[in-house]
Amino acid sequence: MILRRTSKKPGRLILRIAAPALCLAAAIPAPGQQAAAVGVQFAFNTNTINARFPRVPKSTVESAVAQALAQVCTAQLRPWRCSPSPGMPGFQFELFEDKGEYFVRMTLAHARGRPDLTDSWKERLYSLEDLSAGVLPMNDSWVSPIRVLVQNMLKGSSDMGRSVLASLSEVVPLGTDVAMIPSDQSPRPSAVLPLAWNDYKEFAMWRYRLVYQGDAGEITLHAGGAGRNAPFKPGAEVFQGILVVDETYQLGSLGAEPIGAHLQDLGGLVPVAFYVEGFMSPGDMSIAH
Repeated sequence: MILRRTSKKPGRLILRIAAPALCLAAAIPAPGQQAAAVGVQFAFNTNTINARFPRVPKSTVESAVAQALAQVCTAQLRPWRCSPSPGMPGFQFELFEDKGEYFVRMTLAHARGRPDLTDSWKERLYSLEDLSAGVLPMNDSWVSPIRVLVQNMLKGSSDMGRSVLASLSEVVPLGTDVAMIPSDQSPRPSAVLPLAWNDYKEFAMWRYRLVYQGDAGEITLHAGGAGRNAPFKPGAEVFQGILVVDETYQLGSLGAEPIGAHLQDLGGLVPVAFYVEGFMSPGDMSIAH
C-alpha cells in the first residue's frame, strides 16, 4: 500500500527497475568508491506490545530490526547503500497498531520542497485473523517477520518497489563528487562518477542527473552511461569509475538544452551531487511518468 503523494502532477522520470543484488554482507568498495549511505531507523510505535519483551529490551530489538532492514534495503535498492543510522535523507520504519491489526510503515525523510513526492508506504504485518491464531512474536522473534515483509514491499517488480525507487531517484543522491573530463581529453563533454567499476558496472548504462553550482546558478547536466569505465579522477588514476556522457544542459528549472550549445558554460562548475534518472532490470521493465 502506497500511502502519500500530495500531488498527482506527473514526473519527468523514465525508470527501469533494478534487480535485487548483493546483500550488505558482501564485499563493498573502499570509502570514496561507493554510493553514499542512506540511514535506516526502526521503532515500535505502539504500547500494545510492551509485554512482548520479557527477556530482551525493546530498544535492543529495535536496533536489531534496523540492522536487518538496512541489509534488506541495500540488497533491494541498489545502487543505493543503506546503514542502520539516523540521517536525512533516510528511511524511518515503524510498527504501529490500527484497529487491532499491526502494520509496518516506511517513510523517506527528505528535505522540504517536494510536496509532489511519494514518501510514505505501509503494509500489514498481522491481521486480526493472524492474531487470533496467536502469532504475535516475543522478544527478538520480531526481526524475521518484519525483515521478510519489507523484502516483499521493496521487490522491484512490485508497484511499491517501483514507487520507492522513483522517490529515491528524485531526492537521494548517490554521491557528491563528479570528475569532469577536460575537453582536450574527450571528443564529447563527459564525466566520471566515483562508483568503483568492479562493484557498480551493472549500472554503467543507466542515466544520471549531475548537479553543479556555477556562476549562473544551479546547473544540471543530464548524462547517459557510456557502458565503460574510466579513471577517477582523470590524470590521477586512483580507481576506475563509471564514464557518463553529458547530453543536455539545464539552468535552474528552465528547460534542458543540447549540451553542444553550452560548451563554453561548462568551465568552473563545482559538483554538488549526482542522482539516478533511469533503471534497467531483467525483462527491461520500464515506467514512463
